[in-house]
Amino acid sequence: MTSSLLLARDHDTSLQAHLDEFAARGGLVLFTLVISAVFWWWNADTIITWYLAKLAPCQVESCLRVFDPTQWIATRWMLIMLLSLLVTMPILSWQMVTFSSPGLLPKERLWMRRILLYLPIIAGSVIVLTLLYGLPALFAWGHEMNTSQGLATRYDASELLLIAFTIAWVEGLLVLAICAVLAGGITGLITTYSVGWWRVRVHGFTLGLMWLMLPESLAGVRITILIISAIFIEASFAPFAHRHGLRMSLQSGRGILDSEGGLRRICIVDCRCAGACPSMADVQLPDGIGAHSAGALCLSHEERDDLLQRVRDERFSDVLISGCDGSPLPFQLRDSFAILGTRLNGLNLLTGSAARSQSSPLESLDLQLALASTVDPWPESSIRARQLSLLSTHSRPSRILHCETTGKLPWGYQLRPDEVFLPAPGKVGSEIMGYAAESGITVSNFDPAGAD
Repeated sequence: MTSSLLLARDHDTSLQAHLDEFAARGGLVLFTLVISAVFWWWNADTIITWYLAKLAPCQVESCLRVFDPTQWIATRWMLIMLLSLLVTMPILSWQMVTFSSPGLLPKERLWMRRILLYLPIIAGSVIVLTLLYGLPALFAWGHEMNTSQGLATRYDASELLLIAFTIAWVEGLLVLAICAVLAGGITGLITTYSVGWWRVRVHGFTLGLMWLMLPESLAGVRITILIISAIFIEASFAPFAHRHGLRMSLQSGRGILDSEGGLRRICIVDCRCAGACPSMADVQLPDGIGAHSAGALCLSHEERDDLLQRVRDERFSDVLISGCDGSPLPFQLRDSFAILGTRLNGLNLLTGSAARSQSSPLESLDLQLALASTVDPWPESSIRARQLSLLSTHSRPSRILHCETTGKLPWGYQLRPDEVFLPAPGKVGSEIMGYAAESGITVSNFDPAGAD
């Protein structure tokens, strides 16, 4: 869960501080809502009189009556709350964005901002157009049908207003649901793997509230309204239901099998360490491995949160950092990986890059040899076989270096452009020695005790 992850900008803040901030922001919204309600309450009668004259399909004095005074009062308060909410919605949206943004991942933050930006504009426009033009036209059409059949028309004024305001609330909910889906799809949160989770919650929340809000006077069209709303919501899902995601590199269930037969979803993070580490952009990664690029994870809050979100969304089991072994990364990121159950390791390419002061056609081979020396999830016994496969398919060096004891290049040694170093301790093996002899390549061991 995102709430349990430690983001780059997280600070140790007490629960009381969060509650105080929430109370302050909620108090501002509540104060605005109350002031708006008082204003609309004072002017409610004037607004109702004006709106009834526009809504009524006939002369107000001749065909409108109030049969239920309590319903009239309830309708009056519904109008007050609707207008107060429309006025308060921009302030509510701003307070929600500022309060929640520090605890959201980048895509989630973008999704929240977009929905809260577009919702007041779209919902307000749809509601106003419906109340001022759509419903008056609909009621006028119904009145013409009644009079054409010679019926004496009498309408309940409170019922007309109740239907109008209820439809406005329903439209607001529908716009909210569609905006949520579109914002989630645009930001990449809705994909073919997550669309089911979104469908259940959006349909359930929206249609459930609509069912509870629709009055008895609309019972005959309740199912129709719900079906039409469900169709509109489902149509908003359509562009994203079959999309694998903006940055999805591994499909669900894909990865590689380790030596014990377990599925491992591995992400190679090409971290260039602010330019100190060579890029792995041109390196051909094994099938079933995802890739992610970063300029400097240790220095960038945004890049760390972006990587964390990627790991969570694609459910990577392993993360391999190219430049280091992962230990220099800030503790928030390392702890978040631990919470997600993701193993963190690295290729330590910074060590190899420091050994080359001259450009060499073997630089790409250095990167792939380092990847081939990784023990987990690949078995240690196959390291030399993987390295031999790379040596036989790349530019041929004139000299191969290794260290049987440590598997590391001695400190301060500078590789010549025609030299390559084999990471990982142990003997190079007869296969590599045979390949070197056939190709005229010199093999040197830095370990005096086991010199070749």
